[in-house]
Amino acid sequence: MESLFDFFRQHLDPRDLTLLLLSPLFMLSIALEAWRFRKTPGVYTWRDTFMSMNSGGSYLFVDLLLVIVLVIPAMQWAYQFRLWTIEITPWTFFALFMGVELLYYGFHRASHRIRWFWCAHVVHHGSEHMNFTTALRQSWFYAIAGNWLFYTPMVWLGFEPHWVLFALSLNLGYQFFVHTQWVGQLPAWFEWLFNTPSHHRAHHGRNPVYIDRNFGGTLIIFDRLFGSFVPEQETVDYGLEHPVPTNNLVWLNVHEWAAMLKDMRRELREKGSWWLAFKHLWAPPEWERGDVGSWCGDVGLDLPTAGFGRLGARCGDSPVAFACFVDSARRRALGARVGSGEPTSLGAHCAGQRRQTHFVRCAHCVQTGAAKSVDDAHCARLTRYAALSAGHKSPVGGPSQRRSGYVAPVDELRRSRCKRTAARAVARRFVRG
Repeated sequence: MESLFDFFRQHLDPRDLTLLLLSPLFMLSIALEAWRFRKTPGVYTWRDTFMSMNSGGSYLFVDLLLVIVLVIPAMQWAYQFRLWTIEITPWTFFALFMGVELLYYGFHRASHRIRWFWCAHVVHHGSEHMNFTTALRQSWFYAIAGNWLFYTPMVWLGFEPHWVLFALSLNLGYQFFVHTQWVGQLPAWFEWLFNTPSHHRAHHGRNPVYIDRNFGGTLIIFDRLFGSFVPEQETVDYGLEHPVPTNNLVWLNVHEWAAMLKDMRRELREKGSWWLAFKHLWAPPEWERGDVGSWCGDVGLDLPTAGFGRLGARCGDSPVAFACFVDSARRRALGARVGSGEPTSLGAHCAGQRRQTHFVRCAHCVQTGAAKSVDDAHCARLTRYAALSAGHKSPVGGPSQRRSGYVAPVDELRRSRCKRTAARAVARRFVRG
């Protein structure tokens, strides 16, 4: 252990330890906030808090190690090709801080719109609570993903790497204090200029109006300038659009990387296209190729390829609405035939588990008044095409349904993968009624 501390001491500048030195202040703030909201349900939960603090502690250790072995050597190499040598004065440090703020805005926006960077940033948005511990949820793989590349232009201009990292640490230190429900609206001039708890609460919301908004770190002016600002209006629903419920710290950090690699393998398996496979690296997180879910098109539907949405249509002359959805977290098309006019929202069971409400409800459950539409395993691990049959038949789909006691009446869908021929067979069954 002593040799490890000696290693850090030899290779780290005191400026690189800014966040570590601020940790006692962070811990005191968490304790005060937890005491303030001790009788307010939903602000702090022991499991979420424990997960966030574990994430923050492990991130700090991993990040310091990667700063030593990767980030600083890379920035020092770039510093050899600097345009100028800029000495630090109050004015030049102000210019550095503003430059880092602008570059942070670019990094943060890219982390939401480019899947490679989202694979790391998704960890920070995994909590369904908003408190100071949420700020501690950081990915182990930021440096591996290349977040430091966004700040290299400041090094190239002539700022010494340790000063650039120091300015970034101050920026991140400020952001810790905007992860709270303790502070409401601040004075109008402050809200106009700075990133505030109100602005950042909106950023962490999965409400449609808040998604991919308010990317600023210390300031909010670049969001206003580039059109990504939205004020806090409706009550914020915190967390991911498609939650990944886990208490496993490793899976919390790697789950989106695994999902991306799975999608890339699928492109190679189904299309044999390296271009489509590699496009998952730089396309938005919700991107999917246009012909995915084309079996819905066989019955007259044009499936949306970005985000998720619902399309209704009559299947031929049959008086049945066919609803199609896209699960943007897992890039899968979901289909269900439901009675005309019946609700297509999720049943009470899945809603109680905080699953997203764009999963369709089984027509059988609609007709029988059953409380739940599908079983736990199906809701939690729905990663394949699924179709729910009409009338009083049981849902048809993968093994997770059969484990719950359902009997799948369509043999083609009993395989782990939903082949297009099987999907068309199901579609024809829907059309025939």
